[in-house]
Amino acid sequence: MANDIASGKYKAEVEEIRALLEQGKTEEAANKKKQLLAFTPSAVFSEKSKCHSLKCNSGFVHLDFDKLPPEQLDAAFKVIAKSIHLLMLYQPKR
Repeated sequence: MANDIASGKYKAEVEEIRALLEQGKTEEAANKKKQLLAFTPSAVFSEKSKCHSLKCNSGFVHLDFDKLPPEQLDAAFKVIAKSIHLLMLYQPKR
């Protein structure tokens, strides 16, 4: 999954959702987002990422920064990138 994300496999779908959000079409964007695959590295689920189907924690911490101004996002990435515990870091191109 990580390689697919980094390679841009889902780029067109994600950009379409972002464009819908920029146009104020939040309901349409939400419906499109539900069609994407879910990736939750911090837990293992027996079905969709719902609390009732949680099988176990994976031991990974998943950080997802939404709605941060670019300068704060860049600062956070610089700090996180230095961690000796880092397994994967992905920052989409803006």
